[in-house]
Amino acid sequence: MDFPANCDVISVGVFYGMQPSFLLKKGDDLAKSLGEKGVLMIQTGMPEALFTQHLLLGDLSKLSNWGWFDNKMLLDNYFKYKETIFIDNEFITFASQSFDRIDEILDKAYEMGAFNYNTFFNQQAIKVIE
Repeated sequence: MDFPANCDVISVGVFYGMQPSFLLKKGDDLAKSLGEKGVLMIQTGMPEALFTQHLLLGDLSKLSNWGWFDNKMLLDNYFKYKETIFIDNEFITFASQSFDRIDEILDKAYEMGAFNYNTFFNQQAIKVIE
């Protein structure tokens, strides 16, 4: 699979469990295709299934101890900036070399009712405590 040059947005529609492998194989090509201002958009998880979300973002401790883990599965290898939002019961991760592009997308997403990944978990913790 080849990606065209100078894409504004690439939306990944790959099953959660295949996303780390996809990134491992195609991460360099995605980053090259998106260049300095393009944005990668991935539906990375749901509240009840966060393993892939955590894996792509490098949020799991002791990843290097897992025999199948490869550091090239992490978005940090390909993009300077990444941010995750929660909307319509889904986590969506955006990644880019451009902070401004990510910020622009987040502003629009928040206007539409999305909220920050960390805010989601803080709200869930409050519900458990109450």
